[in-house]
Amino acid sequence: MLADISGYSKFVAQTEVDHSWSILHELLETVVRSVEGRMDVSQVEGDAVLFITGISTADVIKALEGTFVAFHRRLRDMQAVTTCPCNACANIRILKLKFVIHHGRFSRQRLGGVEQLHGTDVIVAHRLLKNTVPSKEYLLVTDEVLERLPADVRSRFTPHSEESDLGAISGGYEEIAYLWHEAEAVERKRVMPEEAMINSDVTRRPARARLQADVEAVGHGAIPVR
Repeated sequence: MLADISGYSKFVAQTEVDHSWSILHELLETVVRSVEGRMDVSQVEGDAVLFITGISTADVIKALEGTFVAFHRRLRDMQAVTTCPCNACANIRILKLKFVIHHGRFSRQRLGGVEQLHGTDVIVAHRLLKNTVPSKEYLLVTDEVLERLPADVRSRFTPHSEESDLGAISGGYEEIAYLWHEAEAVERKRVMPEEAMINSDVTRRPARARLQADVEAVGHGAIPVR
């Protein structure tokens, strides 16, 4: 599985290098933490992370839906608390997140103390990072993934095919921007002062009327006299 932050090249080109790297690092950390214990990081590739996992394909989809929400929640919070006027901090919201998921075989190769995945199926996943999906935020899966999904989950994906030097790679995609919209809608919003105003009608008896009522109550023994 590849998690890729879309728009990062443009983001770096238009912003300060130091801050843009700090932002990328924080967002990649958020992605990694969100699947900790369920997926293992194989390699960090610039603005993308390659994961491997042994959990079920359906659980992979569910985990990545949570990752997507965590990513956008972190984006929102970073933008809300920053006081930095630089372009990187001001334009953080242009960053998006997409996923490529493939099921296949691979071997592990070690070069210079660094372990890397090797095999045709690893190449397939990387080829799909450059694609023609008409969306910026999506799950793009291959047929090998689709056939392992329950029918109700599989039906959410739009059929899609990409041509590459490996031939046609077929599968499907699901646009996932709605996941954050739904999550944000149910989260508690900050209440503005004008929204915190409460209007209510209170009926209050004049002081003389209250005194008369108390006197009458004393006469009937309702209120003890000291």
